Amino acid sequence: MNKNILRFIKRVLKLQIGFMLIALGTVFALKSNLGLNSWGILHEGLSKQLGISFGRATQLVGLILITINAILGMWPGIGTVINMICIGLYTDLFIFLLANFTFNTFISRLLILLCGLIFIGFGSAHYITVKMGTGPRDGLTLTLTKLSGLKVSIVRIILEVTAIILGYLMGGTFGIGTFLSGALSGPILGKSLEILKYDPKVEKQENARDTINSILGKN
Repeated sequence: MNKNILRFIKRVLKLQIGFMLIALGTVFALKSNLGLNSWGILHEGLSKQLGISFGRATQLVGLILITINAILGMWPGIGTVINMICIGLYTDLFIFLLANFTFNTFISRLLILLCGLIFIGFGSAHYITVKMGTGPRDGLTLTLTKLSGLKVSIVRIILEVTAIILGYLMGGTFGIGTFLSGALSGPILGKSLEILKYDPKVEKQENARDTINSILGKN
């Protein structure tokens, strides 16, 4: 097998690890019953309004954010499109697989929520480092970070709060878990990127053309 194709396959598999961590973390937040995370509120609101599954709502939001990213100058990478499709699928899958799992005490619910937030943050950082295009949500975070000069954690918090407001207006629910997510998600992502030695102000994400050229050996 061509070494460039093999490298591409390995990168796609690495992406899946990040996507599964994000999906599992999202379901952990849901199972905690302490309030959905910010994007979860938006997805729940959309699912209620449109009568679609949580995962399908996740995919719809991803498509909208990809469009905004493109308008701001960040064209989607192959990884961006895969993100939009796979995280929603994995989320619905984990909701089904964990349907019978419950957490009854406040401490257990708090712990599962915190685990979920860590999974989401590290999963996001994990696939960002693959450089095949950020996910729709993190793509907008990194685009605004470059345009504004603000820290990635600050930009992330602004986006999280915006998602909470829009989701709540559409019927999404929130609680203490929502506030913890809004406060911790940015720092967790920022610290995860530091651990993985990735600087969003310096590193370049591939768009689809870059990835195709890499497979064809034109880079």
